[in-house]
Amino acid sequence: MNKRPLPDRSVLLPIGISVFSIVGILIIFLTVYRDTSQAVVPADPTATPFKFLLLATETPTPDPALETAPPEEIFPDESAGLPPMNTPEEELSAFPTEASSQSNPAVNNPPPGSTTAQAGSSAQLNIIDTFDDADPRLQYDGDWISQTGVGNASQGTLFVSNTIGSDVTFLFFGQQIIIGYLSEPGLGFISISIDDNEFQADQSAGSEWTSPQFSDEEHFVIIIHESGDSVNLDYINILSSE
Repeated sequence: MNKRPLPDRSVLLPIGISVFSIVGILIIFLTVYRDTSQAVVPADPTATPFKFLLLATETPTPDPALETAPPEEIFPDESAGLPPMNTPEEELSAFPTEASSQSNPAVNNPPPGSTTAQAGSSAQLNIIDTFDDADPRLQYDGDWISQTGVGNASQGTLFVSNTIGSDVTFLFFGQQIIIGYLSEPGLGFISISIDDNEFQADQSAGSEWTSPQFSDEEHFVIIIHESGDSVNLDYINILSSE
């Protein structure tokens, strides 16, 4: 097999040097071109004037009709149809005064040692029924003694308890009760329970105990000999606004 003869090295060497020289020249040319400042092209003025566009800075132009219109036309009365505002005197009158809080002496002046229940209506009440101490609607339990011919007692009768814990129960339909008794120094206390309301009365003074006003309905009452050697019961008045 015949071998192709190798090219002469003396020929290839000048060719390679020529190629590298061309590449070097191109690199130098590009570098000089990049660093050279570009020529400035002069701008010719135009006939169209330049304008700035401002957003949301336009000053509103007042409406001559509004400037000459009466105030009631510019600002219509929007309060029409609304309820009138109370004057300071009317606002103060909405609060209870000291005089009105004294209209019910039974609530504001309870007997000594008693507590005050939440009162109902302060309307004028009238006696609609009376339980004498011997009335069969009164249920006595414990050590009670019935006395007759007692001076100053209603109908001359009186029920007396000599034992602490003795009680009497009854129902009434109305708004208020008055418990009557004969007072004497040394008599004890009675406790009165009306529904869930608790009170006390000292029988060593006075002659009646008046309850607060309640709703006009049926109420359950328990009277208990609370303390002292003796207590008594003379009568019970039932009051209502009807």
